[in-house]
Amino acid sequence: MHENIIKYGLGAAIIIAAIESVGCNGTGIAGPPPIPPGMVTENEAREIVDSIFNANGINLTDDVILKIETETGDSVELCIDGFNDSLKTGYEYISIENSINDHQVFTSVVISRLNQLADQDGPYIKTIWQDYKDHDYKKNLENVAAEFIDSLKARGVI
Repeated sequence: MHENIIKYGLGAAIIIAAIESVGCNGTGIAGPPPIPPGMVTENEAREIVDSIFNANGINLTDDVILKIETETGDSVELCIDGFNDSLKTGYEYISIENSINDHQVFTSVVISRLNQLADQDGPYIKTIWQDYKDHDYKKNLENVAAEFIDSLKARGVI
């Protein structure tokens, strides 16, 4: 009986320790890491980027599922933050808040493929990361979205 208590008690302690360490944000509370001062949240970033698209006459639908082929015979389903189906144009904001999900789905292979498609016939998806060295996050997001739209306009996509 004592062997079972030690055996299962140790196993339970290890599992609890592992669960507590996953996603620990340094405050002792499980969850996403804290957002650095001045950095925008996922919702704020969406508002900023959406406003740039809207100012250019591009209305986006939130959270659109898009299936892309990454390699011959291999594909992945992506949930794109904002997308205009008729223009095949949109964006994905990769945030700290959704870093676990975003980084599992938007791998370097997927981002590379999205960049290839954007250089060809679409879909034209801009993946946006915040640069932690840039302290004017809002302005950076505005610039990235505007430059993306300008590049699509210059190519006659929109």
